[in-house]
Amino acid sequence: MSFGVLITKNLLKLKSNGLILAGHGVSKTKLDPFLENVHVHENKFLETIELLERLDVEFIDYQTLKQYILKIRKPKRVWVHFTFDDGYKNNLDNILPIMNKKNIPFTVFVSTYHIEHQLPTPTFHTRFLSAKNKSLETVFGFKLETYYDYENYLIMNSQTNDFESFLNKIPSLLNKEEKEEFFNYYNNQFLTVQELKELARHPLVTIASHAHHHLAFHEQQNQEDLKEEVLQSFKKLKTWDIPFTSAFCYPNGIFSKKTIELMKKLDIEIAFASNPDFINSNSHPLKLPRFWIRDAKRVKILLSFLLIAPFLVSWLDRYRKSRGILKEINI
Repeated sequence: MSFGVLITKNLLKLKSNGLILAGHGVSKTKLDPFLENVHVHENKFLETIELLERLDVEFIDYQTLKQYILKIRKPKRVWVHFTFDDGYKNNLDNILPIMNKKNIPFTVFVSTYHIEHQLPTPTFHTRFLSAKNKSLETVFGFKLETYYDYENYLIMNSQTNDFESFLNKIPSLLNKEEKEEFFNYYNNQFLTVQELKELARHPLVTIASHAHHHLAFHEQQNQEDLKEEVLQSFKKLKTWDIPFTSAFCYPNGIFSKKTIELMKKLDIEIAFASNPDFINSNSHPLKLPRFWIRDAKRVKILLSFLLIAPFLVSWLDRYRKSRGILKEINI
């Protein structure tokens, strides 16, 4: 064990905060950085887990997370909870075997429309068209500067009434070979209902909603439509006989004050966003931050912020009190 890991491991005992790690999928093969940008390679994923194991963090399941967030129980050491968004096939094929071997619980947030219809998310549609040099101006009916402008427009302007027509329109613009390639990008394929059932049956896995369609829950969206997005996803999971919890994960991590009120009306106690931050006693249960899984180096840096800052403040408290300077500092 390296000196750095030994020091960090002991610092972990001084503070009982935690973090939620977020991802989409894990690949065994080399990834296309543009078309498969939301996935991470298996080697990097394992590096992250192995670092956390050496630091002796507590890998918690969803129910324990809920108890910590709602202050039903108090954590005794730094904890980590893994989450994966959308509901990709590699969650079953690649992630589950790793987590099963390591005995690490995780939550999968699923978008039920994409599972039911086996259609990729809207951003994969536009990225694929861009990679094939198709005109996005023709698709959208207006010109923007870059591909990313189109992607941001799509995320922030998609409404439920035009979402499905957009998804069905894209494949019609592809020739036979392109269409076959489009649907055969393994890492962007969704679980089937039967595969989701298999995943949900595993004791380490919790299933929760990522809405029906993968629509951003921003301020301008019709709130009744967003309510239906949540309820429809619950209805689908019940119809498919999938055990799930009533937690929610905002698509694209986007939410508003109206969204928070909607979550309360729907009796959702825990909701997950995508802003990077640690969990502490002040974390809002309907705005839970998450760090995206990248590699072991990134996680080590995040843990350093979590661990070293409280240690320094604690040391400063003791120093000031010993000198009769100020009162104890609270963080």
